[in-house]
Amino acid sequence: MPGALDIVSRLRTELPAAKVPISTVASLANLSGSKVTAYVNGVLACGAEHNIRLNDVWRDLQNLIRAVDPLILDYRRVDALRKAIKLMHAGRLHVSCFDPMAPTEWKQSTDETNPLPAAGISQTGYDDGKLGTTNG
Repeated sequence: MPGALDIVSRLRTELPAAKVPISTVASLANLSGSKVTAYVNGVLACGAEHNIRLNDVWRDLQNLIRAVDPLILDYRRVDALRKAIKLMHAGRLHVSCFDPMAPTEWKQSTDETNPLPAAGISQTGYDDGKLGTTNG
């Protein structure tokens, strides 16, 4: 079956390149890790149903990896990965990244273009002690 050989050869080459454990893909596909390992090692032939499941899971996982880039996924947390994939399918997965060093690059300003310091709010977005205090 050409499709089975295709997914098995893809997993054989792409899993190590992406640093994804076979056990993660197997768990996401609800298959035994040893069975998927046997497929990848060529010991067993991959049947049509498992081929479809592995292909779908690998496609979803690749899409998730691209969606969260540059963040690194913890492939040991299969339940969290499964939940993230479901959210991605529902269009509800939102990933935000920010540079924690960015506030140090901002310029202090008290003019109308940047009213935050004039209002007593620091550039980092934290209370600088002028607002919300009850002391003296």
